[in-house]
Amino acid sequence: MSKIVFEIEIKPGEPMGYGSNFFAVLTNINHCLNKGLQPYISIKNPNYNGDVNLWDVVFEQPFNITSEEAKSLKKYGWGELGDTLFSYHGDTRLKFQDEKFISAQRKVVSEYIRPLQHLQDRVTEFLNPYEGKKILGIHRRGRDHFTTGHARGQGYKLPTSYVKEVIDEHIDKYDYLFVTSDEKEVYTNLKEIYPEKIIFFDTKEEYGNNNLGLQCLNLTKDEKIDMIHNLMTEVFIMSKCDAILLMNSNVSHMSLLFSETEDYAFYDMHVDYH
Repeated sequence: MSKIVFEIEIKPGEPMGYGSNFFAVLTNINHCLNKGLQPYISIKNPNYNGDVNLWDVVFEQPFNITSEEAKSLKKYGWGELGDTLFSYHGDTRLKFQDEKFISAQRKVVSEYIRPLQHLQDRVTEFLNPYEGKKILGIHRRGRDHFTTGHARGQGYKLPTSYVKEVIDEHIDKYDYLFVTSDEKEVYTNLKEIYPEKIIFFDTKEEYGNNNLGLQCLNLTKDEKIDMIHNLMTEVFIMSKCDAILLMNSNVSHMSLLFSETEDYAFYDMHVDYH
């Protein structure tokens, strides 16, 4: 198999989050496998740290190609190997209702996308106290796209009262409720409702804000790398839950693909995203 470089270069100020980068990579690993290619993955994003390959911040290289070896390889950019499999202006939502599609992408993820060991150790350390207990996971996206983008409306069309109804349909079968969100308010509200059951990866006060999505660009570059680590730790923890309640979101979709559970549901199907 021929070796290449698949490189994503984000322009300064362009709003491209780590989840979007992940799905661009996953798309192109699919294309490479179909074309008999082995890619070295490179993500450069000056909004975080332009000198760092952001893929290497979270994951091993899928084909063990070194950065030194990659310098002599042909580069391919976004879209040059084929169309995206994950377009939020297209049919991604429908694809994540297709069990065959999910199964195929889970296979690619399990075979080629490996989190760094220190992040795996983080997840193990978090979950160790709950060994033998049943955990329900839920992702509640905050208002990082409150007025613009494909997800506008999530903040007010999915109020806590509705989220509680969704959780109440399942919670009696589980010992704990693992919650991930980009807003501290979500944790505060659900902690009041489920004080004995709620657990979460506690990073929400680390940077002194309630909405990491909106304030991301105000953080230092090192803080942004920490934020990626924290985000992906939550993704990996949720993927280990016995059942997961999901939204139309990169965080939910990543958690689902890293998970082996067949007990999952999307609870925002009534929301008309754009």
